[in-house]
Amino acid sequence: MPAIGTNETARYAIRAHRHFKLRKLALTSFVLAAAALMPRLEASANDAARQARPQAPANVVLISIDTLRADRLGTYGYKKNTSPNIDRLAKQAVVFETAYAQASWTLPSHASMFTGLDPIAHGVTSQKGRLVEAHLTVAEILRDAGYSTAAWVGRGTHSFVGSERGLAQGFDRYEHAPHAEPSLWQALLHAYDPDLKRKHKGSLGEGEAEITKVLEWLASRPPSPFFLFVHLDDVHSQPEGRPYNSPPPYHDRFCPGEVEDYTGCDESGKYCATKMLQRIRHGDVAPPSRDEVAKIQCLYDGAVSFTDYQVGRLVKGLRDQRLLDDTLLILTSDHGEAFMEHGETLHFSVYEEVARVPLIVRFPGGKHAGRSDAVVELVDLVPTILEQAAIESPAFLQGQSLRRVVAPKSAAERNTLKNTAFTMGTNTPPPVLWREGTSKLIVRPDDRTDLEAKLPAKELYDLHSDPHEQHNRAAIDTELSDQLQQQLELRRHASKKTFEDLHRNPAAEDVEVPDHERELLKALGYLE
Repeated sequence: MPAIGTNETARYAIRAHRHFKLRKLALTSFVLAAAALMPRLEASANDAARQARPQAPANVVLISIDTLRADRLGTYGYKKNTSPNIDRLAKQAVVFETAYAQASWTLPSHASMFTGLDPIAHGVTSQKGRLVEAHLTVAEILRDAGYSTAAWVGRGTHSFVGSERGLAQGFDRYEHAPHAEPSLWQALLHAYDPDLKRKHKGSLGEGEAEITKVLEWLASRPPSPFFLFVHLDDVHSQPEGRPYNSPPPYHDRFCPGEVEDYTGCDESGKYCATKMLQRIRHGDVAPPSRDEVAKIQCLYDGAVSFTDYQVGRLVKGLRDQRLLDDTLLILTSDHGEAFMEHGETLHFSVYEEVARVPLIVRFPGGKHAGRSDAVVELVDLVPTILEQAAIESPAFLQGQSLRRVVAPKSAAERNTLKNTAFTMGTNTPPPVLWREGTSKLIVRPDDRTDLEAKLPAKELYDLHSDPHEQHNRAAIDTELSDQLQQQLELRRHASKKTFEDLHRNPAAEDVEVPDHERELLKALGYLE
């Protein structure tokens, strides 16, 4: 994988980045001294930047749907009609069949989306971690090139997508949940029917208010070009009530009436929602029956359907404002979710149900629409966005432009493309996967936790013949296993060197998480 080739290159990159940060500080001082002149100065700077990039699309929109499995969308083969709006978008876009998140949990995965670096390279690997100021994010690069930048996320400031985690670097505007008061229906539901309140707790449908705010922003005709990041959180497991939930009628759309008596709690009634799923994962309660798994998945599918409706609203808003065909639109997820396929719930593993994510890219004007079976990663997003914006990518990025994957300009360009992916799991220390072509290797550390101690140190799968990872070939095909592990170690080594070269001081930072946010992280299964 590409890394910084020489110490001189590293020093140049660090000096350039420090100059950029210092220039931002100088600009801030100037704003305070001459605020009245800034609107005209900003307009002039943006106009000059746009004139320097005549081929650039007007806008970039990145949609991240938290915890969305690829195989729960119609465009990826799901038989239930969970995603008509996303499927419609996919027909005008490139659908990447084999896309991998860089991590199986939210914070490092989004840090990779924003930096083009995997978790080892950017260093955000702990639940107290944050993206340090030394990092250069895609929002910073675009803003420096004349883009206005805005984001709406479905969680609070200290959450794994919150501004306190360093993810707001480069954004002019970064809005957190809650985005609006509950609707009248929701208020009445919670006030007058305690039973319904219990069942639907955590299902106010934050995405509805969030997309409404985004549409209001679009209708205000924000400065163009713009970079818009939207994080939708309604598919994620809930801290209270049922494991997954969404407002009626979505909650039981695919099993009408079958979940009305399902509480989402264990037999004691003490542990519900994500806490119940966590106890299943740890083996503290008996594995769920087939009927219970079906109800859990039905609730999940309802949340996918609700979120798909919100995506449809956003795409329609872009079209109504005559922005869609002048926009690079990317829809993806930070990780998937497990439903006992390998004896686990939630998203701690690196099996396909967790590591493989949807990736749908609508290039401006619907160019290159089709399907690609190339192995790609979320670190590919930053190079893709920068190439479309006619901005040269920093040399240390680990990804490649997805435009080059689907439409290489020459045989030489085609020959430089990688066909590999790397993902880190959630446990500490984490399992990792290396995907190359149709082969997939999972490696677990020797000092792994008790929960993973029962699992093999290595697993090898041919995903062409064994897509559900049922037949471990590590002990049979040792030569291939060793070859893949060698490539995995080269990637890890390159990532460590990139981290050391770019981010020596400080190496990492921790966040002091307020008690109420800490309790929410516990309820969501991240803290014990």
